[in-house]
Amino acid sequence: MYKFNVTLEPLWVSKVQLYKGQTVKEHAHEHYYHLVYIISGRCDFTINGKGYALSDNMLTIARPGEVCGWCNNGEAPVNTYEVKFSVMEEDLREALEQLPPVIYSSLFTKTLIERISQERDNRYLNFAEYISIYLNVLLYDLVRDTRRYSPSTRENSHSESPSQIAA
Repeated sequence: MYKFNVTLEPLWVSKVQLYKGQTVKEHAHEHYYHLVYIISGRCDFTINGKGYALSDNMLTIARPGEVCGWCNNGEAPVNTYEVKFSVMEEDLREALEQLPPVIYSSLFTKTLIERISQERDNRYLNFAEYISIYLNVLLYDLVRDTRRYSPSTRENSHSESPSQIAA
């Protein structure tokens, strides 16, 4: 198979349901990122001991070495998409370091996450490549949106390419 992507490698994609009282114990991944997107429900999420309340259409990305865990303290189930991935490109790793711990996602982000999950479920021809493409777009879009709304970059964000944004 043609190797077109040297930016990142998707390792694991899953749709998970966490019922009332269920917990994902605090843990860390030494070599890869762990993206958690809340489809529906509310959960208490911790990264490196700091707590965050996550709900519908919010996401977080635990970086390599960060300790994360979450718990459903609510009545309704929490539905998530989770993606674990490695990043080979230094510029993208540096850009991901600048993301806030919790991100309020857009419809575009939700669509990309759903497409990643659908590719994993359907496993059509070249599904792994499509997952990689969608994940690349998602991450660069998160970086761009975060910089777009940051006071220091707002005035210049409309003219930057993804590689300039990651730099």
